[in-house]
Amino acid sequence: MNPIISLVLCTYNNADSLKITLEQISKQSLDDSGEIEVIVVNNNSSDQTQAVAEAVDFGPIGYSCLVEPQQGLSNARNLGVSKARGEYILFTDDDAEIDPGWVQKYLNYIKNYPVDALFGKIKIIWDKPKPWWYDDRYQGFFAAIDHGDTAFQVKSWRHPFFGKNFCIKKSIIHEVGGFDPKLGRKGTELLGGEETAVFSYLLSNQKSVWYYPDISVGHRLKEREYSAQNITKQHLACAKPIIWLSRNEPGAKFCGRDVSVLKNHIIFIIEHSASYLRATFSGNIKERFYFGLELRRAVKVVIYWLINSRP
Repeated sequence: MNPIISLVLCTYNNADSLKITLEQISKQSLDDSGEIEVIVVNNNSSDQTQAVAEAVDFGPIGYSCLVEPQQGLSNARNLGVSKARGEYILFTDDDAEIDPGWVQKYLNYIKNYPVDALFGKIKIIWDKPKPWWYDDRYQGFFAAIDHGDTAFQVKSWRHPFFGKNFCIKKSIIHEVGGFDPKLGRKGTELLGGEETAVFSYLLSNQKSVWYYPDISVGHRLKEREYSAQNITKQHLACAKPIIWLSRNEPGAKFCGRDVSVLKNHIIFIIEHSASYLRATFSGNIKERFYFGLELRRAVKVVIYWLINSRP
């Protein structure tokens, strides 16, 4: 009998944290261990990832450890999906803090309310004081999610999910053509957007997507995630996915690029320059840092749009 859920975890050079997460997954409280399988995809790691993944004892839970040599989170996820036997794919990451009842909650919801996709909260775990530049406007860069304490059907772009804690029918991943290899993180290149493309498909095709607040995981931070350099790198890396994701949006196009993206970002630069100047003259370094990142990303979007729109 095939499992109901295939849990797919893709990992890259984060062996110490991976060990914690895999041990937590191996200790899940399950009514029937045959209802899940676990698939770890090592995305060409150079640390002890493979040894860690092979050492964890999952007992009666079906387990396999794969290697995807082609760098890129989307490539790793697509490999995991291709080997999955479950009707649903449950995604998490190597830095997720997982409680013993996490998987069973997903199973219970799927059995009682068969939907196309479902997800829950992601909470940031702060092991030391928050950095000087942080406020809640950066939550998306930390994959943090809190859409409230009431379950609801998601029909708005204002309520996205992230890959650390979401579950989707395998058939829908096939419908959308898998995760786009042009998007997603690639080694140390902090691109994103591969989940956004799937989320867009779900909403555009009126699929049943539900948020359940009690299905929660934590996000263990890496040391670099406390640095201004890392959040800057993440912020600016979003420019390319913005251009790529806009290619299928409705509206006027020029050389295959969405004209509204160019227009909106030029307007953004004009309007937010004033906010940056106010923060600079008032000495508010946190606001100056934030609006500086926003402006730099908008400028990069405009540049990428112009370069890629040449005949």
